[in-house]
Amino acid sequence: MVMKNDNYKSNENVEKIILTTKEILMKFVDVGVALYECGDKGRIYRHSIGEYYHQRQIDKLRLSQTLYELKKKKYIRIYFEDKEKVAELTDLGKDKLYKLIVEKLELSKNLPKEWDKKWRIVIFDIPDEKKSARDVLAGKLKYFGFIPIQESVFAYPYECFPEIDYIRKTYNISSYVQYIVADRIECEVNLIKHFFEIIN
Repeated sequence: MVMKNDNYKSNENVEKIILTTKEILMKFVDVGVALYECGDKGRIYRHSIGEYYHQRQIDKLRLSQTLYELKKKKYIRIYFEDKEKVAELTDLGKDKLYKLIVEKLELSKNLPKEWDKKWRIVIFDIPDEKKSARDVLAGKLKYFGFIPIQESVFAYPYECFPEIDYIRKTYNISSYVQYIVADRIECEVNLIKHFFEIIN
């Protein structure tokens, strides 16, 4: 599916869609599949370039320029396979893609009808040399709706292991991050009031 953005060019009354670098990279993988198979770094991500050019509404000049930039940055390599021109992500491109997926990660809005009365706690102690990864994790936890109960300790009432695991594997911080499922927290009265007032 083509993702539109706000940049259009008009040519013979046909709106031309300009695909951004992020949009092109995101087309290499199904986000849902990547989320549950994030440990498989050996997967090959290919995409037919011809599929883009067969879409009349795509701005082909800008597409060529963006593909060239991706190749120049060594995110992709381009070659022919059975007379078809394809682009394939390099290891550098895969790392970039995984981090783009982290940016787009959201927790399911389809919450269970009943809470299972268990807390999901994320604890981390990430060294300063990985400060950028620590900031990403803390930022995503707050974005997801986790509540800090101590420094580097966050709590949430619903299952979200795949998302947390994806982030820590993507940034190579698994050994510094613990995901705990707990039956009780001392401050849970305040947490229940916070979460279920928001949810309800």
